[in-house]
Amino acid sequence: IDVEGTVDNVVVETTEDVTLNGWGSYDVDDCPGAPGNTEGCLSFQGTFEWSTVFPPGFNLQIPEPGYASFDAPEVEQDQNLVFSLIVDDGQFESDPVIVEITVQNNNAPVLDTIGAQYTTQDSLSIDLSATDYQENDDLTFSATSSDPDNVTIEVVSSGETTAVLTLFFADGWTGIAYVTASVCDPYHCDSETFAVWVEEPPLGVDDIVGLPEVFALRQNYPNPFNPVTTIAYDIPEIAKVRIDMYNILGQKVRTLVNGTHQPGVYRIRWNGTNDFGNPVSSGMYFYRISSEEFISVKKLVLMK
Repeated sequence: IDVEGTVDNVVVETTEDVTLNGWGSYDVDDCPGAPGNTEGCLSFQGTFEWSTVFPPGFNLQIPEPGYASFDAPEVEQDQNLVFSLIVDDGQFESDPVIVEITVQNNNAPVLDTIGAQYTTQDSLSIDLSATDYQENDDLTFSATSSDPDNVTIEVVSSGETTAVLTLFFADGWTGIAYVTASVCDPYHCDSETFAVWVEEPPLGVDDIVGLPEVFALRQNYPNPFNPVTTIAYDIPEIAKVRIDMYNILGQKVRTLVNGTHQPGVYRIRWNGTNDFGNPVSSGMYFYRISSEEFISVKKLVLMK
């Protein structure tokens, strides 16, 4: 008994489904011209024994006679898997044929950080970008909304590693929704879930004595608070503004604001949750506003 040919090294990607086929085997009594000529040869009548040579204990599935299959594991660097096939016609066993499979780490794409978003408009466009370490993968961007009735989504590719995510808000709707943006290559995905806070527009020019003349961050009210507090801040000129919440260890727990503002008086509320929507513990926190020309920090206390 012999096994057809020598299997060349095969390269697969991590998480790829792999099936090994032993039906190229033949019995020399039924197929005297093999391996050069297999015309007219009968299908092999016997048993197949697939086994793992390396790494020891690797799980090889046998879905049906003649076949073996496995899911290529996640690897941080290329790894060789080695398998053996022996066939038996009831009288004789073949010499083992060694099959070597290289599992390649194709370096999953990484979605660049987005952070929480704030707007008073009826739509919001966000530039998405990703790092493709493989450099030749086809990347696909997508997104989903936790509140599709009020927040609808459109994602349009703008380059090989970039896309524009546009959020459309229902007429008159205000509140918080969570959006999950993803980037995928053929084998892996990376994603980020971020909060989108939609509020009514700030006071207009006709509603206040005048626009703010300087940047300012106000003390939250109420303080201490449970479950929601309001933070007011003044923006005197068009500026990109960010407000982050930190715990007493200096670890960022929430990005409340991250976007371009028109001049005006703004208010943002915090409900004591982190960027993933999970409640944070009671205690002292610090909120920090930053722009190109202004930085300020104040503290608040969450009590439960």
